[in-house]
Amino acid sequence: MNIDFVRKEIPVTSRRAYFDNAGTGPPSINVLNAIHEYLTDWRDYGENWEEWLPIIIDSRRLFAKMIGAGLEEVASVPNVSSALTALASSVKYKPGGNIVISELNFPTNIYLWHLQKKHGRANDVRLLRKDRTGVVPLDEWEKAIDDDTSIVSVDYVSWANGCREKIREITKIAHEHNAFVRHRRLLPRTRSLPDQCQARRGRCASLRNVQVDARAPRRRLPIHTP
Repeated sequence: MNIDFVRKEIPVTSRRAYFDNAGTGPPSINVLNAIHEYLTDWRDYGENWEEWLPIIIDSRRLFAKMIGAGLEEVASVPNVSSALTALASSVKYKPGGNIVISELNFPTNIYLWHLQKKHGRANDVRLLRKDRTGVVPLDEWEKAIDDDTSIVSVDYVSWANGCREKIREITKIAHEHNAFVRHRRLLPRTRSLPDQCQARRGRCASLRNVQVDARAPRRRLPIHTP
């Protein structure tokens, strides 16, 4: 990678060291050009859906290739909150079951699951607390997840302190309690839903390697796409 070229593509880097990429990442020149092209197209042709739809499908295909998934396994949604809400309202919960989450999750990935309890979809929401080192130890996940667990929802990298969760190990624990990879088999078992919008700047793990059931990344910011 030519870092000088990358810096030229992202003008803000000539003036400051920018670290808030998980909040609002600055757009690159390519992205600005694409936005301008889209706005011009919108201005001149209105809703040019016949031209836009293939671009959306192609972006899904490219993203699927990046994470080791199939095109049919990727959906475009407005934001992570919408994705999590869609997942929360579509999965089949175990009767009298529980949901396991972490206080290191982004707030949206906490409040949503408490709401499922309010709606009667779960008897218990188990919120795991970080220890003095700022992490939730793996054995705490192991204690919290049991055969009654419907969903395990975890951020790949915490927005609060940058802690990178052991997604593969957490998913393995969930799968040992009658879990499955949700996008492959529609069965009422435990789901592991990692939120990856904080993680991609570090790396993009293969969906096949970590064997998660659903992944909810935010596509703007670190990738610098509109």
